[in-house]
Amino acid sequence: MTYLCLGLGLIVVILAIQVVQTRRQVQVLLLTLRRFTESADLSNRLPSKADAQVGRLNTWLNQFLTITDNIVSVAQRAARDVSTGAYALKEAGAHSLASSERAAETLHRLADGAAVQAAEVVNGAEEAAGMAEAFRLVTADTLEVT
Repeated sequence: MTYLCLGLGLIVVILAIQVVQTRRQVQVLLLTLRRFTESADLSNRLPSKADAQVGRLNTWLNQFLTITDNIVSVAQRAARDVSTGAYALKEAGAHSLASSERAAETLHRLADGAAVQAAEVVNGAEEAAGMAEAFRLVTADTLEVT
């Protein structure tokens, strides 16, 4: 009977130790998960040297965190690339607008120059017509005199 009591006592002590160890491991797990939630730092990892069940849970959570961290990194790189592309597009649009404005200004100056030249051509044509009329009159007078 003494051995039975000692055996039962030993079993109770072993179970108590297991319960305490498992409770500590679960507390570490909960504390680490709380840190993840508060800091959003996916680089933290859970200790995987726990007993079989808690250790496996920690291992799977660590793998999940690694995958999630990789996805976040890819999304951050993509966001930076989109931001860089948007900035480059904005700069190109501003450059294109400035080029269009310069082209419009050049076309306006060319149109003004063409208008001035057209006015000079009209004046020249009127002068030529006046000279032609004067030449015709001089020629007509000369032909009448002879």
